[in-house]
Amino acid sequence: MEKSTKSFIHAATVTAVTASAVIASSPVEASESSNVADFVKRANQSAGLLKDYYDLTKWDKIVISKGFLNAYNKAENDIKRAEKAVREFKGSNKNMLIAQLEIAKSNQLKAARLIDAINMEKELNAYVNRLQKYIKAETINDDMVEAYYDLSDQMKKAERVFSKVYGEKNREIIRGKFLIEPKIMKESVIYEVSSYTLQNEIAQQLEEDKIQEAKENYKKLERLERRAIAIKEAGNKIHKGKYPELKGMTNILNESKNRLQNGFVIQIDAKSTEQANPTVYGTKEITTVKKDLVITSSEGTYLELKNLNVEGDILIKTANGSAGQVKLTNVNAKGIVKVEEVVEKPVNGAKILANPSFIQLIIGGGSKIPILNLHVGAQVSAENHAVIGNLIINTLKSNEVISLNGDLFLTKVTVQGQGAEVRLGSYVSIREMILKANTIINAANGAKLNLLLTESEKAPSNITLKGDLSLAHVIIRNSNAVINIAEGTVVKKIEKDPSVTGEIKIDNKGSVEEAVGIEIPNNTAPPLSSGGSDATPTIGSLVVSAEDDNTSDDKTVIAVNGAAESGNEFVYKVFENMTDANAGKPVLNADVSSWSPLPSNGIITAPNGKIVVVVERNATDKKAKKVGQTTTVTEDSTNNAAFTIAAYNGDNNILEISGLINIEADSNFDLKKLTYSNAEVPLALHTLAGNYKVAASLSEVNSAGKYFYNSGTLRVILTDDDAEAVESLSGFGHIDSLTAFEGWNSDFESNQAKEISNIDVTVTPE
Repeated sequence: MEKSTKSFIHAATVTAVTASAVIASSPVEASESSNVADFVKRANQSAGLLKDYYDLTKWDKIVISKGFLNAYNKAENDIKRAEKAVREFKGSNKNMLIAQLEIAKSNQLKAARLIDAINMEKELNAYVNRLQKYIKAETINDDMVEAYYDLSDQMKKAERVFSKVYGEKNREIIRGKFLIEPKIMKESVIYEVSSYTLQNEIAQQLEEDKIQEAKENYKKLERLERRAIAIKEAGNKIHKGKYPELKGMTNILNESKNRLQNGFVIQIDAKSTEQANPTVYGTKEITTVKKDLVITSSEGTYLELKNLNVEGDILIKTANGSAGQVKLTNVNAKGIVKVEEVVEKPVNGAKILANPSFIQLIIGGGSKIPILNLHVGAQVSAENHAVIGNLIINTLKSNEVISLNGDLFLTKVTVQGQGAEVRLGSYVSIREMILKANTIINAANGAKLNLLLTESEKAPSNITLKGDLSLAHVIIRNSNAVINIAEGTVVKKIEKDPSVTGEIKIDNKGSVEEAVGIEIPNNTAPPLSSGGSDATPTIGSLVVSAEDDNTSDDKTVIAVNGAAESGNEFVYKVFENMTDANAGKPVLNADVSSWSPLPSNGIITAPNGKIVVVVERNATDKKAKKVGQTTTVTEDSTNNAAFTIAAYNGDNNILEISGLINIEADSNFDLKKLTYSNAEVPLALHTLAGNYKVAASLSEVNSAGKYFYNSGTLRVILTDDDAEAVESLSGFGHIDSLTAFEGWNSDFESNQAKEISNIDVTVTPE
């Protein structure tokens, strides 16, 4: 009975609320209100029935059933009728009816959004099927890429629709049903589409000569390839077989990539077999090349690169280890110069040579090579004023022979990889060589090797020293290598680095003049030793090096490994040559009070190529304790300039060069010579300071003028006599061409400008 009483009370309460909704001030209004309330009630009842349909956890299939659609249509019609009735109703409880109707509309909207989401499947499938057609055919082209991005856009649209579905669980079910497969399909070809798109971008950049941008994108392309493998492997672990290999598309992309590679390079084949008339790439003028140069050199051919600023790499290919001669004359390379072997099949039954001719690589005067990489046997010769920053011998075969000759004093030579036999010619000059692999050093009489560092990366390795190493200071940096000194070999000095704790094995059949920290067995000339209780006390050793002072043209920077001992100081003296330096070196406890203190920054004034001997002396009694030496490196500053126009104004006696770039006000400006109508017009070195300076006279001009530099313009103000001499130069016309002669803006050390442009001369007569 108690339960029935509660139910009765609850029913009475609901009736009361409903009745209150239709209370009216008059019988007519009451009747109207009752009718409108009925419409709202039916709308809420119809919309309420939709709740059973938008709970997807109860659905067997995610489809719009006939019952759901009928229920939705009925609710929609009931809501429309109720809306019309409420809109026309004027009673006092209109707002309450509107609020009740909003509940029905909310339920209808939830159902509508679910219907929209389910209907989205058909639209998605159309885009999926379109892309699937290309994937099955393994075809990639502009249409396929368009289909990919269209599907991507449609998926974004679908995601916006799905995000509005009522209920987190419902949204999860919808996404799982309709988005997983399209996402997998997209991911399965994301690399192929990205690669295709990026390749098109690279091709466009190459066409527009935007080489650097194209190179950066090409690196991205290679990273894409690596990521693609990982993506497909990971995807197939989760969705087996859904990430196919797509060999057909890969072949299309690889063929396209190979064509792109050709766009980065300029192919040059050495065809001439006449040394006096080589194949030449380059002109009389300086030419800037943005692409890589790929040179093919076969045996008996001759090729010359000349007057080039190469912003890319230079690759020299030999055929089966055999090649001809390649010369680089006035070539400024920003990238790497690399020599490597291309293995080719013999043509027409020809045999691969048992004794191939190694490439002859000549680095001519004026050339600047930051890195030279040798992967095969080669003969390398550097002419005077050629600069090679790093020469890396990184051979792929252990029996390769590398011959070095010429001026390599500014070059750091490193042997690594499989090692090699390095033959030093009679006229070679090398400041420093580092051995990181098995190496045979075979030095001819007269070879100059100052410092040889053994840093073998693997143990055991073998380092063999042969020939004239009478100037070589060998420092052993680790115990990985066995040092073999061949019969008849003379080594100036062998020193064990103090950090080496392992046993050093030396097989000596030659002669070592001095040993520090190590005993040389079977030495034919007893060495000077820094250790041992029975040894005659000798002066200690310093490791000294030099490099150019970039802020000046007449100074070098001297560096000493380690600090002076407590109570000691470093002093120095400059000698003209090695003979004088050897004669002037002090013995232990010699008086060196007259020697100059080495500045704390190491900067001293000295010409290039002189011998600097550094002594560590006692600061009180000025007695020598240690000694070392190095060769100065003093280079004139390169004024990296280009100019666009030169004009001579006869009214004011001004020779004006405009459009100068990369000039610093405190740099040295070497306007050494210009070529005009094949007549050289030298101008001597001037120092820019922002104000007037006395200028040395022109050739054929005896009096001095002045010039000043400002905002990219250099003005040489001539005297009347100077002006007349300039105007009387052969062929000097009103408007003519004035060209930078080879070596313009270079000093006596042949430091070339980075850019030299043609200029026009405009003459305004008085």
